[in-house]
Amino acid sequence: MTPSDTSVGVVIPTRGDRAEWLREAVRGALDQEHVRDVVVVADGVDALAVADQVDGLPVRVLPNRLSPGLPGARNTGIAACATGLVAFCDDDDVWLPGKLAAQVAAMGAGAWFAGCGIEVEYGGRVVPRTAGTATVTAADLVRSRMVMVHSSTFLFRRGAIWVDESAPGGQNEDWDLALRAAKRRPIACADRPLVRVRWGGSHYAARWADRIAGLEWMLARHPELAEDPRGAARVY
Repeated sequence: MTPSDTSVGVVIPTRGDRAEWLREAVRGALDQEHVRDVVVVADGVDALAVADQVDGLPVRVLPNRLSPGLPGARNTGIAACATGLVAFCDDDDVWLPGKLAAQVAAMGAGAWFAGCGIEVEYGGRVVPRTAGTATVTAADLVRSRMVMVHSSTFLFRRGAIWVDESAPGGQNEDWDLALRAAKRRPIACADRPLVRVRWGGSHYAARWADRIAGLEWMLARHPELAEDPRGAARVY
């Protein structure tokens, strides 16, 4: 792979329980420039059943071959891609037109990891959330979780980083991934809403024990979170 390789492999994990949204996520990916491969990873569900849900669409469906849960499913997808770049999309989110083109352009200055703005859909409302900056630093992510630095916006050089599968219940694996990336080089941000995120569809929102364990895991991995007064107050 060379730095000029802008082919994208898209990784979409699914538990197979929201077929209509999954198809919408796949179509949103296939409509983008730069996409060469879409890999749907069946996590804890029969891959053949998921293949039926995306029948007729030019995608690959694979079983999660690593740790059960979202981190393992994402790493399974990364390993299956042979493209220059890898992008994540959750099965309940959808990319908007021009998402990848804007991010590839934002990476042109030498960045290897990029995000973008989002629009949050919840309770019948759609609210844009942007970063207000063209680059996101590790200090930014320590001070604030920055909801727009969302896993469905992630685009990065294949092989440059992997999801940590030790995240309790898969909690905060995306925040950890972004922080590790930003510590190496600021994240490029195409700062306009280019992904629609459906908060009401999250599998994680009400799993309180896992959420607490995930925050403790983050504090152990990134002790600087406890050193920034605003960041620490938010975590605690």
